[in-house]
Amino acid sequence: MKRAAALFLLASSLVGAGAALGGSVGPCQDPWLFPDARVNVVVLPYEPADPLRRQLLDAGEQLAYLVKLRALFSILDYGSVGAVHLKSHDRRPCRIEEVLGRLVPRLRPGHGLVLVTGRVFEDGGSVFVQTSLRLLRGGPPETLEVKLPTGEAVTSARRDREVVFEPAELAAADLKTLQERYRTATALRGQPSAEEKPASDLPEFHAYSVIGREGEWIRVRLAEGRDGWIQASSGDSLFERLPELRFLAGLAGYAVALSYPPASPEARRTAAAADAQLRAFADAPDDSATTSALAAELRARLLLHAGGDGALGRAQEVLQDAAKRNPSSAEIRSLAAVLRLKAFAAGDTKAALQAAASLNAGLTFAPDDRELQANLLALYKAAQDPGKSRLTPLQAGFPQEKLGEQIAALEASRSENSILMAQTVFAVKDLLRTQFPKSGIDVSLRAGTLRISGSVPQRDVAKILKAVKSAQGVRAVRNDLTPVMEPPR
Repeated sequence: MKRAAALFLLASSLVGAGAALGGSVGPCQDPWLFPDARVNVVVLPYEPADPLRRQLLDAGEQLAYLVKLRALFSILDYGSVGAVHLKSHDRRPCRIEEVLGRLVPRLRPGHGLVLVTGRVFEDGGSVFVQTSLRLLRGGPPETLEVKLPTGEAVTSARRDREVVFEPAELAAADLKTLQERYRTATALRGQPSAEEKPASDLPEFHAYSVIGREGEWIRVRLAEGRDGWIQASSGDSLFERLPELRFLAGLAGYAVALSYPPASPEARRTAAAADAQLRAFADAPDDSATTSALAAELRARLLLHAGGDGALGRAQEVLQDAAKRNPSSAEIRSLAAVLRLKAFAAGDTKAALQAAASLNAGLTFAPDDRELQANLLALYKAAQDPGKSRLTPLQAGFPQEKLGEQIAALEASRSENSILMAQTVFAVKDLLRTQFPKSGIDVSLRAGTLRISGSVPQRDVAKILKAVKSAQGVRAVRNDLTPVMEPPR
């Protein structure tokens, strides 16, 4: 452990301020990131559903290392990045909240951290891997807003949430390829060639700065001063089955772009590269509607941040596609309202009504969403104010005699929901404690959606969901349960 800490301290001296390009492997119990990097990609082991299965345990560690290396290779062009693989040490498991509790306070304002976690499990004789991503940023939340002449604001905040991708199946040949790739990628060579005999293997814990690149190879300088080449990408088919790696590259680029001032040359350059990755992911045939919609939403935010002629129109087009893919997303509906009100401010008189329609459509799917409620309330109050001549086109589109009723209903709903939400969470927790006393399920409520998470036996998942959905006051449920395969009896 002391050796790892010493390597990390030395590695920090290799990374210049504002030009961080580096990678490392370290223990979860002493997590570290590149302090000058505008984004750090931190990869934890892919946890096996059965920790006693050595094959799954090894596959999870090897996959995490290769994902870290591929991520670093794909984001080098962003110019200020770090990639860290954290692994278990002394048989102590990696705990996500402990890692984040150590790393997030170290983030500089505006800098980002993309956390990569995952699981490895067997089903029907096949091995599956499933990846989850989460973006956290230092400083205040990312919020876009439009100020109305009445002083009210319509806002759209990017919500911090975990993105879970579809499991990918690995055949026996894929596991063999994984082992071979891991052996190749942990070797340090004197020249960028697989034919070159390795000079040495990388230490278990190590840190390096990237000082060059040639094809699929990166030249690195280890913390202790040695130089060498690592094969960072081999173009093998294994990673073609993990389209989330494109999303990961786009998400990291998104974080870097937003760390620069809006419309700056650096923001535009990085946003263009990140947009290409996210667009490629969204256009892939195998992605889910939810994740492809999120990719489109991030693209819209990038376009607005990069600015330039026609940026608002392009962002609206991208967001319309996102809404088609995932019409129930409250986040997309609020962002659409903000964009339409920006268009309204630019002279599009129909855009205000379209903003209201977007918010109302969102409330149809998520009636308890606080942001949607607050935005629609602000818009209705602005439309009701007769003293603001700039809002005449807005006022003309709304039935004035009903606005007061709608405002009163929204205000009452917001007040009642605060109490009802707390009561609902308490009732569901009590129900699960009674029916599934050993499950250890966590229940929380965010944006009107009840979230249930935790590791439970696979045979209980359907029963738990049925029980939760039947509870009084539950309208929408997000299933984040992790099914655990039980050993045969």
